Amino acid sequence: QLLNFGAYSIPDLGGWIFVAVGVVLVGVAVLEWRKGHKVRRLYSGAGAPVLVALAVVVALSSCGSGLQAIRYGQDNCDFCKMAFTDRHFGGEVISKKGKVYKFDDVHCLVTSLKTGVPAAGDVAGIYLVDYNGGPWIKAADAFLLYSENFHTPMNGNIAAFADAAARDAQIIHSEGKAFTWKELYP
Repeated sequence: QLLNFGAYSIPDLGGWIFVAVGVVLVGVAVLEWRKGHKVRRLYSGAGAPVLVALAVVVALSSCGSGLQAIRYGQDNCDFCKMAFTDRHFGGEVISKKGKVYKFDDVHCLVTSLKTGVPAAGDVAGIYLVDYNGGPWIKAADAFLLYSENFHTPMNGNIAAFADAAARDAQIIHSEGKAFTWKELYP
């Protein structure tokens, strides 16, 4: 009883499934324990290298780190918390521990770095979205363009290009100012 409300707490379908799986696992463990001599044979001889290889594969499969694809309409910027909507702008920062920080605008990325998230000594890599849809660009190698005509998600109005020719071709249409990553974030 809570004030004038009666509250009942019983497991729902997911809870009962969890209980059933636990019972099945305990049953399998008991059966394997009763057939102990068969289990010991699995761990000796030719079976041991197979088990070690399987353990290594399982351990490494959960250690994925590095660049992650942005899921537009699902992922949110780690700085401004807005959903990703524009495929021309954005970036990612990868920490030395493998955590990926996603940003919908170069402005959010730079502001986050300046506020210490992630810490300057913890940054393993900074990558920017290619305005023309190419693969990720290392920030230090990017050719940047500022233009009021871009209308980026947080009004940073900065686009990244993989090469100077692509950036210079865009300058004609966007009337912007060209610069480098070091000029933006020294």
